[in-house]
Amino acid sequence: SSHVISEVSARPRCVGSAMGAQTCTLRGVAEDEQAPSPASSSWRAYQGNRLVDRTRLEELFERTWELDRHEADAWTLRELDAISALTARGEALPAAAAHRLWRGVPDSWKALVWSAAACSGTKAASSDASSALERAVSSTFGQQVPRRFERCPSFDGLGHERRGDGDLVETVPFLDLLAPPGVVAAQKLLWCLSEAWRLRVERCPLLPGLVVLLLIFSPDEASAYATASAILTRAVGYLRDHAAAAEPEGRFAGDFPFLPLTAKGWRKLAVATVGLLKLRSPELHEHLLGLGVALEEVAERCLSRGLMQVLPFRAVCRAFGAFLAEGSEVFASLLVALWRHQRCGLLACGTAAEAERLLVPPSEEMIVQERARQRGTSLDEGAGSPTSFAINGAALDIDDLVDAGNGAALGIDDLVRFALGVELPTGSSGAETLGGATPKSIEMQEYSKDDESRVFCRPRLNGEPSRIVWDELWPYLWQWLPPLFRIRDPVVAFSAHRDGFALSTLMRRCDMVAPDVPMLLAAQVRTIGGVEAVVGVFMPAALRTTGGCYQDLAHYDVLGAFACDAYVFRVVGDAAQHSPPQVWHWSGYNALLVHAPRCNSNALVIGGDSLALCFGGDCVALSFDQALARGSTDASATFNSPPLLPAEGEEGGRSRENHCSVQYSIIALEVFELD
Repeated sequence: SSHVISEVSARPRCVGSAMGAQTCTLRGVAEDEQAPSPASSSWRAYQGNRLVDRTRLEELFERTWELDRHEADAWTLRELDAISALTARGEALPAAAAHRLWRGVPDSWKALVWSAAACSGTKAASSDASSALERAVSSTFGQQVPRRFERCPSFDGLGHERRGDGDLVETVPFLDLLAPPGVVAAQKLLWCLSEAWRLRVERCPLLPGLVVLLLIFSPDEASAYATASAILTRAVGYLRDHAAAAEPEGRFAGDFPFLPLTAKGWRKLAVATVGLLKLRSPELHEHLLGLGVALEEVAERCLSRGLMQVLPFRAVCRAFGAFLAEGSEVFASLLVALWRHQRCGLLACGTAAEAERLLVPPSEEMIVQERARQRGTSLDEGAGSPTSFAINGAALDIDDLVDAGNGAALGIDDLVRFALGVELPTGSSGAETLGGATPKSIEMQEYSKDDESRVFCRPRLNGEPSRIVWDELWPYLWQWLPPLFRIRDPVVAFSAHRDGFALSTLMRRCDMVAPDVPMLLAAQVRTIGGVEAVVGVFMPAALRTTGGCYQDLAHYDVLGAFACDAYVFRVVGDAAQHSPPQVWHWSGYNALLVHAPRCNSNALVIGGDSLALCFGGDCVALSFDQALARGSTDASATFNSPPLLPAEGEEGGRSRENHCSVQYSIIALEVFELD
């Protein structure tokens, strides 16, 4: 079963509809059967749960059923059978399977998968859950178990007890999804946990939210209590195992605790998270400190409650699901990603109060939406300019977002993609420590060819060798891909030297590739000043003609592709001597990802320049003319990238604020399909 999970997690293949269009066993035998709708299938998981408010859950499900179906598509019944077998034996989930919780779990399978992730390796048999709860209730209340509670533990570290369900609402914003018996059950479990762990847990304000979440999706109180107890067991085990590893006050050497249980632990986690922000966005960190924002206090307030006050319910479910498997670093990564996404708005703030309103927004101003990917950002039909875009039909440019003081809305998958892109320090021996973080971007400060041998992710190279991408460059291009794409092999779909320097031929070759196959375009270019470089772009789906406007990103939704996986890159130099490879992923500021003409069209006139194929908008990141002879690059809002080539007389690229289009001639160009 462990082998099944590892193998299938590496490259999931959904057998029909994940909600039951086909039934697949561990032997791989499939039987067709009529599939209910995703909503009705997951809704049945609540029918026997007397603890939930069915009316409110039905409203929630009607609003978010598409997200539930999307999350179901990431799993197969074969995997669930394997997870059940592993859980029954008390074995730990493989890392690949645990990491899959970042992609979400449909409501009908949350109880199984969340329990397996939380109890991974703890030998917490589900058959003992009922007796464990009975013992806990007896130890806490004796023979007289209250039918209602006036107050319950808050785990805030101040000795406070929440008074009835009124104060619990302030702590858990989605408490209304529980029926009155469910609220009583939550209070009872919190009392039991407080009694059982009173000598271990000093402060853990996210526990009430965790208990409520578990009661919503678990089949009974005993299962919810077992999962919560397993999490606390792992947290205590982590603290015990790392007790000897003394660290300087206010620092984590790249190792986040599974779950802090003391006020000091939460403070250190907040310091580590702010250090991570400083490490990845030093300019933003400096600006917020200059405004007088108490970043560590704000971070601690968000982290200690599991981000419940900055994310909508469905995003909280995704965050807590990943947390059950990987611990508090999930919350730290999500918070840093959320703040970095709002960089433009935060940099435009002039006071600490304005900044804190963006850092911890009111519920009606949350930028994360309860859908997989945000579809509100789209181009008006026929608005072919790469320097403008629209949100909900209103034309805007990047300055409008800054003036609005907020980042573009995000879907939950978009936020997860950005969070997974927040690289965590890996140890204390290097320069990256989170308490006194030193700025370091993905383009390494000190670089040599020896660094190329330290990237351990690379493709299998078969068939025609590349004329452009040298051997040491492949690992960089591959580590920037989403994990599920790294198992694919690059195959040359178009080569200008083989097929001719013509955009029409390039597009015809791309049309021969299946629409859901990712593509990587690489070009060897030379500027007017004689600087040679390799630049390119990764597209999460096959390149297709878009006519007179940019690609509608709804096309990617149909294919199951993520626009936020797209990136542009550059390497100035050649195989013998070159600068550090650099990458910029899709920023989410606009939907101007790709603009491609029809094969038989003449060169398009865009922004005064005769350009045919454009990647990026609000100034184009990369462009190629009809003859594949010339192109240009500029600072692009789509990727938040500078010009990919240095202007004449410069050694490096300009910043985004200094728009300066750089012209280049094309020496060679190749397009790879990831087969």
